[in-house]
Amino acid sequence: MTVPTTYFIGFDGKQKLIVAGYVESADFLKKITEACDGVSPSDSASGVDLSINDKVEKAKEKLRQKQEERKFEESQKEKDDELNRRSTGKNVTKLKQWQETKEAEETRNQIIKDREEDKKAKERIKEQIARDRAERKARFEETQRLKKATTEKEKQEKLQREADEKRMEASRRSETARIQFRLPDGQAVNHFFPSGNKFQDAVDYLRTEHSLKNIQLMTNFPKRIYNPNEYGLSFSELQLAPSSVITVKLVCAVYFFIINKACVSIARKFYVNSWRWWWRNGFSFKYLQYYIKLYNLCLEHDLHICIWYTTTTSSSI
Repeated sequence: MTVPTTYFIGFDGKQKLIVAGYVESADFLKKITEACDGVSPSDSASGVDLSINDKVEKAKEKLRQKQEERKFEESQKEKDDELNRRSTGKNVTKLKQWQETKEAEETRNQIIKDREEDKKAKERIKEQIARDRAERKARFEETQRLKKATTEKEKQEKLQREADEKRMEASRRSETARIQFRLPDGQAVNHFFPSGNKFQDAVDYLRTEHSLKNIQLMTNFPKRIYNPNEYGLSFSELQLAPSSVITVKLVCAVYFFIINKACVSIARKFYVNSWRWWWRNGFSFKYLQYYIKLYNLCLEHDLHICIWYTTTTSSSI
C-alpha cells in the first residue's frame, strides 16, 4: 500500500517538516504555513529566485480551488443523496402500500375461502349427526323391542314359577311344619316335622340329637312359652305350621350356700330362668324376707353366703 508523504526542506537544505498520509486541505495548508513561517531568508539564500513564493501562492490558490470544488461536489452529492433518499422513501412507501393492499386482498380471499370450507364442513357434520341420530334411534327402538319381549317372557316365566312354587308350598304346608330352633349356643338348626305330629317330637328331637335337657321352648313373635301340658298338641294346633322359629333356653339352677370356715351346709336350691321369671312366679316379699333373715343370721354367726349359678342337668343334690 502506497502512503503519500510530503517533505518540507528549508533554504539551507535541511528538512523542516514531514507530512505523511492523507491530510485534509485545511490541515495541509496550516502545516505549509507553519513551515514557511519558521524559515527566514539567510544571506546565502538572498539570491534565490523569488518565483518560489509565486509558486507557493499558486499552489495555495489551487488548493483553495480544489477545496471549494470538493465542498461543492460534497454539497451536490448531499443534495443528490437527499433526492435519492426521498425518491427511495416514496418508492418504499408505494411498495409498502402495494404489499399491504395485496396482503389485505389475500387475507380477504383466504377468509372467504375459510368461511366456505367451514360452511361445507358444518353441513357435512350436520348430515353425519342426523345419520347417527337415526341409527341410534333405530338401535334404541330395536333394543327396547327386544328388551320388552324379553321382559314379557321373563315375567310370564316368573309368574309360572311362582304359581308352581305356590302350589308346591301349599301342598308342602299342608303336610309338614318347618321349625327353626335357636339353640342356647346361638346355633340355628332347621328340621321338618309332619304337621299332624305332636309337639313332644320337637322336645325329643332336641334331647336325642342335641343332648339338651331341662330346656324351655318359646317363640318371640308372638311371645309365647310352651309348658309341658302343651307338648301333647300337634304343630298345626299350636299354629307352628307351615313354619316357625322356636328359641331353646336352658333352665338354670341357682344354689345358695351358707358357708362358714369349714363350708358346712346347703341352704336352699331353686330352679329359675331369670330374675323376671322369679318375680312373675311369686318370688316377691316372701322370699325376700326369708333371705334377709338368713343374711342377718349368717352375720350373727360369722357365716357367709355364696351364690352359684349352674346350667347342669342334674335334678337332685
